[in-house]
Amino acid sequence: MPRANSCTDHWLTRMEVVNEMPRATELNLLYEGKPAKIGTIEQFEYVDEAEGKSDSVSITVDDIDSRWNNGWTPTHYDKIAPAIIIYRDDLDSITLQCGEFIVDDYSLSAPPLTCEINAISTPLNYGFKALPKSKIWKKVTIKRIAEEISKENKLSLVFDAEDSNVIKEKEQSFESDCSFLSKLCSDYGKKYKVYSSKIVIYDVERYEDKDIVAEIKPYQCSSWSFNTCIHGTYTGAIFSYTDPKSDKTYKVKVGTDDRILYMNESAENKEDARAKALAKINESNRSMYSMEIKLKHPFPYFATQNVQITDFGQFVDGKYFINTVKHSISSGGYVVNLSLRRLVPRITK
Repeated sequence: MPRANSCTDHWLTRMEVVNEMPRATELNLLYEGKPAKIGTIEQFEYVDEAEGKSDSVSITVDDIDSRWNNGWTPTHYDKIAPAIIIYRDDLDSITLQCGEFIVDDYSLSAPPLTCEINAISTPLNYGFKALPKSKIWKKVTIKRIAEEISKENKLSLVFDAEDSNVIKEKEQSFESDCSFLSKLCSDYGKKYKVYSSKIVIYDVERYEDKDIVAEIKPYQCSSWSFNTCIHGTYTGAIFSYTDPKSDKTYKVKVGTDDRILYMNESAENKEDARAKALAKINESNRSMYSMEIKLKHPFPYFATQNVQITDFGQFVDGKYFINTVKHSISSGGYVVNLSLRRLVPRITK
């Protein structure tokens, strides 16, 4: 993994994780493109998500200098660009560029007068998120659909997945582009999110197969918890679909009979049904083992990285995928919390 002193977009460039205790941490915050002068920042939180949810930031400020009494308040759609600078020694630092966020909501409370500002990475684009559309797509791939949707909504596209599934026909029926694309990716085992004005689609299996970036042991944790649950996980599936031309119903089975998921959905053919069944049960099984960690010494991990959990016990140890990273800065210092899931064998046929 390449070493870098800054990471301007962690979907394109990965920063080496170094297990060293930071000497100091600094928060740089641009508000509407200028250094923030919004009061005293009491707490800052940046949440980095691997999929589904938007990345977000939350900022709590005190009105010590009475800026708000002089007429200033946050405004919806304001742009915030935070960066966390981690100093490892006098000459070496890492800058974690969190991305660009749009103010979604804010609240005021007193006394003392404080303001909590919440911002998200998803563009506040009504057409993309909420405007229902209807369209029939024919002989296209997921990438081609994503390219058209991103262009129509003036978003850029990061596509890091195989694009071998040629879809004969797919109907977008009175649903938003955001919802339609999310469901389409889910059907074929791809992950989807919107990050800093980008549509990001990636192959989760490819990311799960990447090398680990670090090893985490108990002495590196302030606290941790582990959970396992088989409810909602499966060893196999039976996928039923009706051929629209012949009106015949077909069944495709994958996996074994121990815990079967029964699916009755549309499919173009048996190969398409098998791909959708495998995607569904493998996605369900990803929740079987989960872990939460609060690091004793914060490191700049990213969602979608893999780590090795070691010396927590035979039942806990293994290779884990980072679902969420929460970075928090306050008077208590810089804290990093990880939400992880242990990788499990995939069902392939």
